[in-house]
Parts: sequence; structure tokens; C-alpha cells
Amino acid sequence: MKNYCVYQRILIISLLIVLSFIIIDQTRYSTNFHFQKLTENNSRDVMTFTENDEMSEINSLSFNKKNTMANTNDSDVDGLPDSWEEEYGCVIGIDDSQEDYDQDGLVNIDEYLLGCDPYNPDSDGDHYNDGFEANRGTDPTNSADHPHNMAAFGIAFTTSLIIILAALGIGIVSINRSKNSG
Repeated sequence: MKNYCVYQRILIISLLIVLSFIIIDQTRYSTNFHFQKLTENNSRDVMTFTENDEMSEINSLSFNKKNTMANTNDSDVDGLPDSWEEEYGCVIGIDDSQEDYDQDGLVNIDEYLLGCDPYNPDSDGDHYNDGFEANRGTDPTNSADHPHNMAAFGIAFTTSLIIILAALGIGIVSINRSKNSG
């Protein structure tokens, strides 16, 4: 009977470990890399390379060009084309590249380079702040590209670990009690 309890606990622990890995495996990951290049006519191209966990190897590249502007006139030399500053109501003649009008964590130059709206903290309407998305490598202009919540992984892993340690502790205590009583 004593051995049966130990084997039962080992079986439960094994099942919990397998369940933990099943939960972890359901998490989807993707990685975005943003590249900026200055072209010959001083327009800026921002390209995004996306790779996700469903690709077993990198077999294709997809690039999205953003903010290639024919009019590169920048009279205040702040990195923001005058046409972009006019479109969003910025003041031409002062360096407002480091302003963050929507308080999303992206300054105007970053908003411009990423193709975001400097007055909308969530340019793609996916309920994630533009700065939050950009800092986690996702595209703040693509509502289908979400930052993954590693907290959910951490909670699942920690919970499983606590359950396993508790089960081991119960098994050790009951083995010690049976040795002491016998």
C-alpha cells in the first residue's frame, strides 16, 4: 500500500509536467525586425521582417515599406518631412521630433518612421499602445500583430512548479510518516 501512494504521486506529477508543456506549447511567438534606411533622395524607408513560430525555418522574407515620401523637404532639419508635419499639425520651423503628443512612449520621429499617428496612442486600434508594441517588436500599425503576453507563460509555469513541489513534499512526508510508524 505504501508503494502504491508513492507511484500514484509520481503519476500525478508526471501528468502535471506533461500538462504544463501542453499549455506552454499553445503559446504562439513571432518576431519582428524593423529596419530603416536612408535612400539616395533622403527619403526614409522602414521595412519590417516578420518570422513566427509556425515557420520551421526562415524560408521567405516579406517587407512592408512605410513612409517613403517623395517630398523630403525638411526646413527645420528635425528628421520630419514638412509634408508629414503639415499633415499632423506639427509646427514647421521648430525641432518637434522628440515630442510625444499622444503620450504612447513613441516620440514624433519614431511615430513617423513606424508610420504611426502622433496623436493616437493606438494607431492600429488593437487596444495595445503604440510604444508598448514597438518596444516588444510588433508592428504598431498592424492590428493583427500583437505582443505576446509572457506573463501567462510565467503564471502557468510557476503554478505547475508549485503543484509539483507540493506533491513531492506530500510524498516525502507520507513516506517519512510510514517509516516512523512502522
